[in-house]
Amino acid sequence: MAATKNIFLQMNRNGTRCTLTVMKNYIPEEGERGEYFIVDLPGADVDATATPCALTTGAGRVMDGGGGCLLNADGSIAVMSANLSLDRPITTTCNLWVLRADSTSGKFPSAVMHGDAALEPITTGKDIVEFGWVSGCTDTLWATWVVDGVHCETGVLAVPARATAGTPTWTLLPAPYTSYRCSGVVSLGGNATGADVAVAGGAPVDTSSLFFTAESATVYPQLVHLLQRDQAVVVALPHRSELLDVFNELRYYHGRHQAVVAPLKHLPRERFVNAVLLLC
Repeated sequence: MAATKNIFLQMNRNGTRCTLTVMKNYIPEEGERGEYFIVDLPGADVDATATPCALTTGAGRVMDGGGGCLLNADGSIAVMSANLSLDRPITTTCNLWVLRADSTSGKFPSAVMHGDAALEPITTGKDIVEFGWVSGCTDTLWATWVVDGVHCETGVLAVPARATAGTPTWTLLPAPYTSYRCSGVVSLGGNATGADVAVAGGAPVDTSSLFFTAESATVYPQLVHLLQRDQAVVVALPHRSELLDVFNELRYYHGRHQAVVAPLKHLPRERFVNAVLLLC
């Protein structure tokens, strides 16, 4: 396995299993190549040892920094982000995949690779940049993916009993929040079980009562309480005063061969002579 510095851990809510994201290269690289492992935790037996088992082989680009392979509450389902490409890990989009533990033995298949029947696709053709379980739910995910290189969209996805390739059941958040990048979604239906106001008992998501944080290329992070499909309450967050003086503008330029360039301009609201122009 790689050096400890390049291993990221994620434990299921019940504390019975842990996934490991192991990066291939000790030095951070653009390809972000890695593999996913799983460990059955020994529990209260302090003398017991746990041996990691490889979930994937040839995962290609994974989610660096952890969070790329998440377990449901009881540790029977693993959802992972990977592009399964060893030849082009940088330019191949990362989709979501599901692995399920055997209903009899409780063990996950080991060292799965592209084409294995055990690896079920949830999304196709979407470059996933962030995802997670909707808080308190055992079979519902939220995910954010890139659109047109700059914009992001977020959707809510119910993981079915058996995933079907090419037919993800996305429920998009209403405009304009589909073009925002979310960093967490919780449902406000049901009883609160903690500080994150999660749903108790894995209740299904009520899309008329969602709470999440969102930001876009031109809007700073804010809190959103989605009351109905077309009604939301936005709560502004405090930001550094220096940021409030910056104006963000997205411009589109058409180049040769029908190429479109979309730089993000950061300008001070008050224009100064010889002021710095920052393009991203």
